Amino acid sequence: MFTAIWSVLRHNVGAVDDSVSTPELDVIRAGTRVPQSSVIEMCTRSCRNAEQFDLVDAFPQLYFSQAPNHYLAVHSRGEFETITKKHLDNPDMKRIEASAQSGFKKLKRTLQDIQELVIEHGQRGRLSLVHRDGQLRVFERISQTDCIPEQLLSRFD
Repeated sequence: MFTAIWSVLRHNVGAVDDSVSTPELDVIRAGTRVPQSSVIEMCTRSCRNAEQFDLVDAFPQLYFSQAPNHYLAVHSRGEFETITKKHLDNPDMKRIEASAQSGFKKLKRTLQDIQELVIEHGQRGRLSLVHRDGQLRVFERISQTDCIPEQLLSRFD
């Protein structure tokens, strides 16, 4: 059933872009480009849980998705009652962004450390990142078996 539906959808949407597709993943370019200023990140909450939504907690996702608009849609039994719209230029969002900067700097440093370890261990090094008990650790693997198929790895050469 799914295969038949997918076949119809693929036929109506567009052709597979073989220059970037793999046997595991078909990339189909379709639709029209929209300006980044039109992109939104939308969260939905029931009216019972709307008060528990914390924009500070949601901000990193918004920041990294580079969506300049955040919409919070509140519904009652599936019928939307209110939509709160915030743009990244909003003063509240600017305050949240400023307070998030120290966390982003820690993330940047962590990613740089991971990058340095990967470079240090070379192309055939085998490392695993493990988060356990609140700590992120890097372990060197004994096995030389790839976790990622060679065809995907070759895209980064």
